[in-house]
Amino acid sequence: MNKTEFRRRETRTHTGLYAVLCLRCGEIHETTNPDFDALRSPCCQRGMAFIGHLAPKSPERVKSEDRDQMRPAHMVRSPVQREADQQEALFRWVQFRAATMPELKLLHHIPNGGRRDAAEAAHLKRLGVKPGVPDLCLPVARGPHHGLYIEMKAGDNKPTDKQNEWLDALRKQGYAIAVCWSHEEAEEVIEEYMAQGPYHRKTVMI
Repeated sequence: MNKTEFRRRETRTHTGLYAVLCLRCGEIHETTNPDFDALRSPCCQRGMAFIGHLAPKSPERVKSEDRDQMRPAHMVRSPVQREADQQEALFRWVQFRAATMPELKLLHHIPNGGRRDAAEAAHLKRLGVKPGVPDLCLPVARGPHHGLYIEMKAGDNKPTDKQNEWLDALRKQGYAIAVCWSHEEAEEVIEEYMAQGPYHRKTVMI
């Protein structure tokens, strides 16, 4: 099963269908056996880890944006809420992907957003909180980069001027940067970043 199918069929409902991850190669398999400790992957004959429940094979589930359109106006989630949903989904993916890529445990959220009153905002400013810092940081060096910063967005939201300033400054300092509008996109960015191999300095021709 590829990642696209897993994401499409993933559900929080207990259906009796389970997605399990090969702890050697990272391939995803489907099983009806809940004894995950006893399972061995058909690809590598190694241990497997439970990563989620699966819906039965059927047409694609309604996308979150479509569900929003069907809700009453007072129940529609704001872009900030949708960003939080995508970020939570990303960290669920990180939990199981870290079984084969332990460096992902270093991925963390930088809590610079959210609504605050004037007093709290002033206090946080004194503590060094700065507007525009990207949402996520992966402090793992890969290829020519010192680390990876990701700004999460949702819907029609775009990076603010402050966020663009930070992204450009971090890029100039040798960090990889990305803006992602879904957890799937962020997962692909992280996979591609980690696939670059060990850190190496850029060669500068004089």
